[in-house]
Amino acid sequence: FFQAEDGIRDYKVTGVQTCALPILGMLCYAHEFRHEALDCFQQAVRLDPQQFRWRYYKGIVEEDFNLSDAAETYRNAQRYRPNYAPLYMRYGNLLVRLNRPEEARRKYLQAAELAPRAADPLLGLARLEMSLGNLGEAEQRLQKDRKSTRLNSSHLVISYAVFCLKKK
Repeated sequence: FFQAEDGIRDYKVTGVQTCALPILGMLCYAHEFRHEALDCFQQAVRLDPQQFRWRYYKGIVEEDFNLSDAAETYRNAQRYRPNYAPLYMRYGNLLVRLNRPEEARRKYLQAAELAPRAADPLLGLARLEMSLGNLGEAEQRLQKDRKSTRLNSSHLVISYAVFCLKKK
């Protein structure tokens, strides 16, 4: 596989560096060339520092290498697009992995506020409550928001599983 530096030199010659690098990064990531993808997104952020997407994608790739770096990237990305619910959802999931449940809860709540009909933030909150042993809270969250969101039958199965765990 070629080195990203070779591609960067070519992009500078053609003048399309800021749009070609992220595309190359996405292709590398899709084909599991994670280091090369990270390099592309790092360069894209350097070349176009105001562009939110390159920071967001960089954070996604960094999750494969260093969770703390990814958290910092997501934190910085919030400044560039503070109303993007998927960012808060991913950030919340990452904070759970970093064992920072209170911060994760805040990110899930932000995502839910930005996308009130989305099921993912509610499921994130329910999973968080389950991981903390708050099964009643998890079940209540899933049941309460069932009609106002896009929760489907698989989400209700989760709710039922929580209910069964509570009975044990």
